[in-house]
Amino acid sequence: MPTLDLLGFPHHYQQSGSDRQGAAPSLIFVHGWLLSHHYWLPLMELLSGQYSCVSL
Repeated sequence: MPTLDLLGFPHHYQQSGSDRQGAAPSLIFVHGWLLSHHYWLPLMELLSGQYSCVSL
């Protein structure tokens, strides 16, 4: 799983969707307290054909 560093803390993310950059808007999904990015996976699967999706 890809990781990016924000202020010294690792943040894991999952990305799916359109391969064409700039062709479609990007959707960013952020989970609530005590959840994970897995919460958004079913919705990302539905929308990944039309949008670039990133879940944190």
